[in-house]
Amino acid sequence: TSINKSITTDNLYNLAGQVNPLAPIYDSSGLLINNPASDNSPINPLVVARGASSVSNSNRFFGNFFVELAPINGLKYKLSFSPDYRFVRNGSFRSSDANQGPTSASNNTSQPFHYVLDNLVTFDKRINEKHKVNFTLLQSIEKDRVENMGGAVRDLPYDQQLFYNLGTANEITSIFSGLTEWSLSSFMARANYGYKDKYIFTFTGRYDGSSRLAPGKKWDFFPSAAFAWNATEEPFMEQLSFFTDLKVRASYGITGNTAILPYQTQGGLGRTVYATNDLPAFGYEPNLIVNPNLGWEKTKQANLGIDFGLFKNRVIGSVDLYSQNTVDLLLARQLPTASGFNSIIENVGATRNKGIEVSIKGVLFDNPNGKLKWTNQVTFTKNKEEIVSLYQGKVDDVGNRWFIGYPVNTYIDFKKTGIFQNADADKNLIAAYNGAGGNFAVGEIKVQDSNNDGKITAADRVILGSAVPKWYGSLNSILQYSNFDLNFLIFVRQGQMINDDQGILYEGRYNWINVDYWRPDNPTNSFPKPVSGRRTPLFGNTLAYQDGSFARVRNITLGYTLPESVKKRIRASQFRIFVSALNPFLFTNFRGIDPEGSTGISSPSVKTFMTGINLTF
Repeated sequence: TSINKSITTDNLYNLAGQVNPLAPIYDSSGLLINNPASDNSPINPLVVARGASSVSNSNRFFGNFFVELAPINGLKYKLSFSPDYRFVRNGSFRSSDANQGPTSASNNTSQPFHYVLDNLVTFDKRINEKHKVNFTLLQSIEKDRVENMGGAVRDLPYDQQLFYNLGTANEITSIFSGLTEWSLSSFMARANYGYKDKYIFTFTGRYDGSSRLAPGKKWDFFPSAAFAWNATEEPFMEQLSFFTDLKVRASYGITGNTAILPYQTQGGLGRTVYATNDLPAFGYEPNLIVNPNLGWEKTKQANLGIDFGLFKNRVIGSVDLYSQNTVDLLLARQLPTASGFNSIIENVGATRNKGIEVSIKGVLFDNPNGKLKWTNQVTFTKNKEEIVSLYQGKVDDVGNRWFIGYPVNTYIDFKKTGIFQNADADKNLIAAYNGAGGNFAVGEIKVQDSNNDGKITAADRVILGSAVPKWYGSLNSILQYSNFDLNFLIFVRQGQMINDDQGILYEGRYNWINVDYWRPDNPTNSFPKPVSGRRTPLFGNTLAYQDGSFARVRNITLGYTLPESVKKRIRASQFRIFVSALNPFLFTNFRGIDPEGSTGISSPSVKTFMTGINLTF
């Protein structure tokens, strides 16, 4: 069991970024100013910190319970049950100062319950020391149930009660309750056969059913097969003494995905407000399109790999080549707003992923006296994702930004080529564009006329990049000298684009990133001139697309282990002192907050410095 409690306030990092840094936040009497710079929009973050808070309580019970029987030699039966129950309560309160208006509060509870029940039968037998067989049968049930309820109010009589007495409020803004359930049922059979520990065959079949999918499409069959050759056991390997281990692997299989929200196949209703004879009335309208055809998303994957060990396993590693072909993708396809809906979940088209994964671990130094040892592990992954077809075949869907031959998450927009300068060539171009219906000026963003028709229209948008990285990898290094140890981990991700839409704001009331603005005395091509009354530049979206490549030092740890003689005196089996730094360094050209966030605009990763002792008696 576990009990967690946390108390937080609003995201003060974002709030602080909205306050004009030139405006004082205290008045002459030392009191906080609600709205610095006499601006009614940004709120003093210290006022919010004083008047807004939230409390989260979570009680959780989880575990794994099983019974295992072995009625005869080689045959086993295992019944396992893995429940996970939580009771979560979230309460929030905002004072009139934090709200710049009436107080507000909310109190919500949820009770998630998830469990997995497995019946597993295995039979394992070795015959004549040459043949080894293993059979596995599995029947599994997975269920998830979430019940929630809560309410929100406004205009409470006094602040001290926070969110604990919602009934005293003058206005109820919302009341809700809900129940969400889904289940997954599976049957699996697997057969393994090994000959002389050199040749290993595996055949697996799964029959899975999901409650989330449409009637008649809930169940499907997913087979797979694998082969491994342990070449180390072959006689000819004696001639290749530098190989300590060598194994070749090949596999092919089909897997399924049903990761959509429950009830997507049934449609839904949402409450709405009508006016009847100038009086308000409640009614219901469709808010989710019925899709009775949703089925499994299937991925067919082939894999070829090799595991090796060299020089008495001083160097070990693996290399894997894979190809994944996914069909009937479960995607949210955007719809014209005139339809009354924004999107619909459908089985759309096919994608392909091809790539390589490499992992190598090597001992660079291993002094015979045991005082110096240096080990490094390098990982590298390169993946190419592309859309193969859509619902109309090999035809792009520009509205959903899906393009044949490109990843699903691909960006299409106008391409910034610079800033219009005072030069005659740019002035003539401005006049031509404006004559064709544009609205350009010196000091503002210049975009590419992709089709060379002398005007800027939607037809000039081009594919700029993708959120999918071209490759990523890591280096984990461990250096040991005598009783000292040093470990550092570096992670690298290269070649992905980030759409940092917060980086294009230049409204004067907010405190955003420092940029190189264009001015008559500073004719830069980086950022356009500020214009009074305009929150974003014309074609400001072109500023949002940035290279999100980075290298980050995730961890550096220096430790010292006390000598055996000292540990014996204090009767300790282990005594190690260490200092550690988490996320101490980041190397990137990304000008936003943190390139490792999902959009690049999240709060920065926290740098943590700590020291500690590992002590065991």
